[in-house]
Amino acid sequence: MKLLPKFFREENLTGLLARRSTIVFAIKVITVVIGFGLNVLIARLVGSESYGIYNLAIAWIIILTFVLSLGFDRALVRFVAGYRANDDWAALHGVLRTGIIVAMVSVPLIIGTVVAGLTLPSWDFSKELYGTLIIGFTIVAPFIALNALRTSTLRGFREVGPAETIDGPMAHTVFLLMLVMADQVVFRFLDAPESMDARIVIALRGATLLVTFIAGTLWLRRVVPPIVYQTPATYEVRHWLLTAIPLAAISAITVIMARVDVVMIGFIRPPEDVGYYYAANRIHKLVHFAPAAVNIMLAPLISELYATKKKEELQDLVTKASWGIFVVTLFASAVVVLLGEFVLNMFGSDFTQALPALMILLVGQVVSALCGPVGVILMMSGAQNAAAAIVACALVANIIMNGLLIPQFGITGAAIATCASTVFWSILMLLCVHKRLQLNTTVFRFIKLRSNE
Repeated sequence: MKLLPKFFREENLTGLLARRSTIVFAIKVITVVIGFGLNVLIARLVGSESYGIYNLAIAWIIILTFVLSLGFDRALVRFVAGYRANDDWAALHGVLRTGIIVAMVSVPLIIGTVVAGLTLPSWDFSKELYGTLIIGFTIVAPFIALNALRTSTLRGFREVGPAETIDGPMAHTVFLLMLVMADQVVFRFLDAPESMDARIVIALRGATLLVTFIAGTLWLRRVVPPIVYQTPATYEVRHWLLTAIPLAAISAITVIMARVDVVMIGFIRPPEDVGYYYAANRIHKLVHFAPAAVNIMLAPLISELYATKKKEELQDLVTKASWGIFVVTLFASAVVVLLGEFVLNMFGSDFTQALPALMILLVGQVVSALCGPVGVILMMSGAQNAAAAIVACALVANIIMNGLLIPQFGITGAAIATCASTVFWSILMLLCVHKRLQLNTTVFRFIKLRSNE
C-alpha cells in the first residue's frame, strides 16, 4: 500500500475520490474502447451516408431526452446525496417517487407530440432518415430518459461503478453482439433482401437500452435502503422543481451545444459530412473520458462538502481533481494528435478528410481541462442559475458561428465554432466559481502548493 500515492491511501473524501475515480476511469476506458469499436463497425457495415443518418437521428434523440427528464436526472444526484448524508429518509423517499411521476407524465406526452409532428407532410426527409427518427423517438428516447434517472439515483448513493458498468461496458457489449448477429445471421446467413441501414442499427440500439434498463432497475432495488420506502414520504415539490428546471436548462443547453454542430451539418451539408464529422468528434471524445470519470465521482462529494460547509476540504478535493483531469487530458490529446489520421482511416479511407476538424476540437478540450471541473461545481453548489446563463450564452454563440462557418468551411468550420464556444463557457464558469465560491479550480494552485512544500 505504501507504493501508492499518498492521496490514494487517505481515509477522507480525497482518498475516496482517488480510489473510486480510478475504478470509474478504468470503466470509462473500457467503455471508450468498446464504443469506438462500435462506431467503426457501424460505419463499416452501413457506409458513410447511413452512418451520418444514424448519428444525426441520435443527436436529435439525445437533445429530446434531456427535455423528457425535466432536469430530474441531474437534480437527483444532488438531492439523493444530500438527503442520504443527512439521513433524511422521508425527503429521499419523496424525491425518488417524484422522479418516477415526472417520467411517467412527461415521456408519453412529449414523445407523442414529437412523433405527431414528424407525420406532417412539410418535412422533406429521405425514407431512411424518416424511419430512423420514428424508431428512435418511440423506442430509444424513452429508455434513454428512464436510464438517466436510474443512473443519477445510483450515483447519488455512491454506486458510480455499477451505474457506469451498466451504461458503459455492458450496454456497448450487448449492442456489439446484436450488430454482429444481425449482420451475420439476418443479412448473410438468411440472405435478407435489403442490406443493413440506419433503421436497423437504431432498432438494435433500442433493444440494448431495454436490456440495460432491466439490469439497472434490478441493481437499484438492491441499493436503496429499506428504511427509505418504510418512511412516509415528504414532498418539497416547489423546491425540487425550482432546482431541477435550471438544471434541466443546463442539461438541455449543454447537450444541444454538444450536438448542434452535428444537427446543423445535417441541415446544411450532405449526410456523408455528418458521418465524417461525427467520426472526428468521437475520436476527440476519447480524451474526455478522464474529466468525465472524475466529474461523475466528484458530483456527490461536492454536494456533501458544500452542504456541510467544509470549504477547505472542498478546495483540496477540487485542486487534486483538476490536476488529474488536466494531465490525463493533455497526454491523451498528444496521443490522438500522433495517431489521428490512422484512427480516422479505420472508419474508412474517405473519413481522413476530417483530420483538421479533429485537431481543432482537441484544442478546446485541453483548454476546458485546464479550467477544471467548473460546471459540476456550480451545479452541485446551488449556482445552477449562473451556470445555465453561461451555457445559454455559449450556445447562442455556437449556433451563430456554426451558421456562419459551416457553409464556408464545412466540417472544419463546425469544429472552429465548437472549440471557440467550449473555451468561452469554460473561462466564464472559471471566473464565476472564483467569484461566488472563492475556489481555484485550475492546476496552478496545486503547482504553487507543491513549490511551497
